[in-house]
Amino acid sequence: MLVDGAMGLELGTGAQNTLDIVDRCDDSGIAAQLCDNLILNDFSDWFLPSRDELNVLYVNRELVNETAIENDGTVLEGTEYWSSSLQTDNTVYKTLLPAISLVTSKIPCITFVP
Repeated sequence: MLVDGAMGLELGTGAQNTLDIVDRCDDSGIAAQLCDNLILNDFSDWFLPSRDELNVLYVNRELVNETAIENDGTVLEGTEYWSSSLQTDNTVYKTLLPAISLVTSKIPCITFVP
């Protein structure tokens, strides 16, 4: 099943993209659903970032990494991060920091694998 919606690229569109994916994908265990249902450190408003939100994380990665280290978190390096932004029915934006790229032939309902 291809997910309809989730086309927002700009800042502020990741939360709606995540809801679009959750509402339109019946598969269980998908990353959008896990984010949407997550309650961590008294926060329950987690979502997959849009393309531009993911880029802001990259631009501010030094500050993000310093803050993560200070709070016993994980730094943003050498890991693949997927956005909630669809380019077309067959492509989604992701990043392997430090660059944003397009992924083709995406799996329609992406499952999170820990």
